[in-house]
Amino acid sequence: MSTSNRTFLSLRAIIITTLVLTVAAWGQAFTESFGVITFSGQGRLTEIESLRPPLVQQKGGSQKFLRIPQPESTSRFAETQRLNWMVRYRSDEPNSAALQPEGFELHRLRVQGQSRLLIFDEKGVRLPLESTRIGQDHLRLEPGKVLAPGEYAIVYQPQSGDATAYCFAVDGPPQGQNP
Repeated sequence: MSTSNRTFLSLRAIIITTLVLTVAAWGQAFTESFGVITFSGQGRLTEIESLRPPLVQQKGGSQKFLRIPQPESTSRFAETQRLNWMVRYRSDEPNSAALQPEGFELHRLRVQGQSRLLIFDEKGVRLPLESTRIGQDHLRLEPGKVLAPGEYAIVYQPQSGDATAYCFAVDGPPQGQNP
């Protein structure tokens, strides 16, 4: 095979690879907002409920928690639905700090009266959350295990005192129906 044929084939391979990667990137939806967690499903992004609950410390300092208003989230998913979220963790802004992938936490919330509580010193409340880098400045977040029906929140460094809680619920089958 001549050198010109090899060069042509190499150039053709580069062009095809570039086209394939471009088309793959078009199929993936990316959020432009820095630090905002969105549900990533069916090739589009959907905002989920987000709140900035206060960090509460009970007298005596025995328990710290976030008190989230309303007993149920407005963002709801079927327990059979595959859950994953997208977040832009790096910004194009000069001198801006990137969010640390391990700073995102998934928590099961306890419903108490007309509130949902994210309690920090209870064992088993923080759940495994896998983060995968997508592109240059985005992460895909996925639960590390199947989530049982209930109320949940993804929070970045929740004990910082000014964290945003991205809340959602996993719904089981309707009452009276078998799974």
